[in-house]
Amino acid sequence: MNVGLTDRPENMVPDAKHLEFRVFDSTQSLLPIVPAWRSLADSCGDGFSFFCTPHWVLNWLEAFPQNRLRLVTVWRGGKMVLMAPMADCTLAGFVRQWCCASFPEAGYGGILVCPKEEPSRLTGLLLRFLQEQGQADVLLFPSVPTRTAWLPSAFSVQTPSAGAYATMIDVRQSTGVATSKSGKRNLKRKRSRLAREGELSLTIIDHTHPMASTIIDTMIDWKISWLDQRALVGAAVRSAPFRTFLNGLLKSPETLGRQAPFCIALCRNGEPVTASLFLPDANTLHCYFTAFDPEEGDHSPGLLLIQDVLEWMRQTHWTHYDFEGFPEPYKDKLATDRVTLTDHACPLSRKGHVVVQLRRIRLRQRVKDLFYKLPPHLRSRLLGATAGGRE
Repeated sequence: MNVGLTDRPENMVPDAKHLEFRVFDSTQSLLPIVPAWRSLADSCGDGFSFFCTPHWVLNWLEAFPQNRLRLVTVWRGGKMVLMAPMADCTLAGFVRQWCCASFPEAGYGGILVCPKEEPSRLTGLLLRFLQEQGQADVLLFPSVPTRTAWLPSAFSVQTPSAGAYATMIDVRQSTGVATSKSGKRNLKRKRSRLAREGELSLTIIDHTHPMASTIIDTMIDWKISWLDQRALVGAAVRSAPFRTFLNGLLKSPETLGRQAPFCIALCRNGEPVTASLFLPDANTLHCYFTAFDPEEGDHSPGLLLIQDVLEWMRQTHWTHYDFEGFPEPYKDKLATDRVTLTDHACPLSRKGHVVVQLRRIRLRQRVKDLFYKLPPHLRSRLLGATAGGRE
């Protein structure tokens, strides 16, 4: 266990009476605190998020060791009252940024604060602690919803997050993939065409299912084929760590607790044609990763799967289907709720004050937007030239 930061009195935050800060940086050091971690998550009730679970963070730590995860925790009377997983990364080779999220794409849920504490005060003390350690120039809270209670009251620069917003379907409303009569008829025709070669069925694949060992690799291979057809980059999906990470999520270690992640697949004659990986929260199912067999793309298998999952969810305690990921037209069309997301960057040093102001310049996002406005054949040529240069 990495307790070096708590053994010395000078590492305690002034005026934070009865509080102790501990930093952990390895699987071995995290395992002993899993019971306290679970207890904190349980105390948060509806504020609990799957992205704050030991299962998520430990798998993230194993799959992405290059991001140098630091789990910063605050304890009062032997009980954990704050948990913040942070990715320790370097910007432009000389600015150290700690990203307070358990995965760069997780969004709105990377921190736990005990409801009996004063959230903004506690995270304010967290900022002071990190500033005194001198190990980072900037602390970033990414993809935070508006009116988030635990944000520190200290100075920060707020900018739209990479996702800008998240969309969800309220399954208790009279909603579906198709709402008009013509849309319902069209969806029914597509289902009939997809079923011409066999019977369709909805299959829930948890860690005990025979397909648990293969479904993630199948989905990733489908997604890569889909990206190749459209000349899209998708660097994260193509990476080996991402594949390791998703496969790890579907396993069942001792740190799992609560509900486990699972896939739901639309199968034909028992073979999947499309599937989604779901992460369960108190009342929300996060659709974290989804893919379909590109050869079946004309039948809109993804929309058929969403429709079937919505009907299934109405018989469960989950009330919201969260699309996750980046905004897309079909998500806007189907969603009943939108959550605005904002990045909050807090400077921890003089260098950090300068860098935080530069976050207002969205050059990278503008270049990315321009790239995807190019015709697919031109994107393919540019990507090919880039790959050839790297080789």
